[in-house]
Amino acid sequence: MKTVPLARPVRSALAAMLALELAACSVVGMKRAPSSPDSGEVIDCTSSWTLPLADMGGAVITGSAAVLLLSQASSEDNDPDGSPTPYRVAGWSSLGLAVLFIASGAYGTVQRARCQNAQEQGIGPARPQWKEEATPPPGSLGASCQADEECGDDLVCDEPMKTCVPPPAPAGGDPAP
Repeated sequence: MKTVPLARPVRSALAAMLALELAACSVVGMKRAPSSPDSGEVIDCTSSWTLPLADMGGAVITGSAAVLLLSQASSEDNDPDGSPTPYRVAGWSSLGLAVLFIASGAYGTVQRARCQNAQEQGIGPARPQWKEEATPPPGSLGASCQADEECGDDLVCDEPMKTCVPPPAPAGGDPAP
């Protein structure tokens, strides 16, 4: 049986695809949420889309490479002794890598959803409780107004801000008690 060496560009493409699989793998990079966390436990898990999206991008790239390599292989005739062409081997390898990328991306998506769910249910780190600013009752200090009549007896409606404020102090002397 005759062995046909892979063309240099095909070997380089396969090496690049393997490096991508190892570098952007959600299975390796995702930090999982615990399956049964204690109440109030601070959860340190990955809630980012970065790794699953990188895996899906890798699936698109390797899947496209598989299509190109397999189409090149189908345009060439097989060797008379029945051995597959180097492009066919590289194409099937690329297709296998695309399937691994898809599986890794699906795993990362599930783990991200578990982490996000744990954090939303309050199991994870404490989230800040935002409180609305209290609105003063009508006619009191700081309440909104359009005219002096809308403010209390000892307040006036401030013109630029349209809020009830104390009247200005008389100029030059001590303020009235």
